Amino acid sequence: MSYKSLLLATAIIVSMALLAWLFTRIKFPRPLEWLGRLSKAGNTPDTLKALDKRLRALNIPISTEIFIAGRLALTAILSLSGVLFLAVNIAKGLMLFVMAILIWRLPFRLLDLLDKRRKEDLRKGFTFMVSQVRIYAKAADMYQALKIVPYAIQGPMGKELRLLSADLEMSPMAEALDSFAKRCGLKEAQDFAQIVLLGIKIGADFDTEKILSNFAKVLQKRRVGEIKRWIKLQPILMTLLPAALLWIFMLMFLTPLYAEIISSLKAV
Repeated sequence: MSYKSLLLATAIIVSMALLAWLFTRIKFPRPLEWLGRLSKAGNTPDTLKALDKRLRALNIPISTEIFIAGRLALTAILSLSGVLFLAVNIAKGLMLFVMAILIWRLPFRLLDLLDKRRKEDLRKGFTFMVSQVRIYAKAADMYQALKIVPYAIQGPMGKELRLLSADLEMSPMAEALDSFAKRCGLKEAQDFAQIVLLGIKIGADFDTEKILSNFAKVLQKRRVGEIKRWIKLQPILMTLLPAALLWIFMLMFLTPLYAEIISSLKAV
């Protein structure tokens, strides 16, 4: 073994021993701690708490720290790569910058889209839920109705009602209904919670069954109105869609063709 090889091996062994000693003496941040620090950068505790509730409501199995830190890390990596590629290939550098912008903006846009779809699903089953609660409350009482109805409804609304049923076992009805309304994020859920609580508070002088019946009818009329508006809008969209496709076709194919013809004529 040559002198240089021996010196290199000695340096590597000493460096590894030094690193091992540092790891035993100094407490380095763990990966989860780094994720926590990255997620707190530029975010308040209320913002992180609200995002955590959104992720859990949408059944997304990702923690808030991983969501925010991953978004920030990917954006930073793509941005730095774009800066490096600009010196070599401007097109690739710009493409990386565009990807960085998309990575930064798309996650929350996707959450908004999923949240909107979830609320639409909840709104579809809300009228049926109110009708079922009214029927069971008339047969027994409101508490028993809220415990029975979750087994009769499927989908997102059924899940929220099962959570409400579990909350009723551990919390007062007012707190459980308030949590239910906040989880749903619907004005209809807030109105439903207020009607139920008012009926329990006033007692026999408040006709809860009749109020819920009228409330269900209002929700049904509102839902029918939304469907009718969508049906009226469909012919307009079907009329505008061919024009939009024709315009895109012209921009993609005809415009370059005419530009090439004009360039050839100018060259002549």
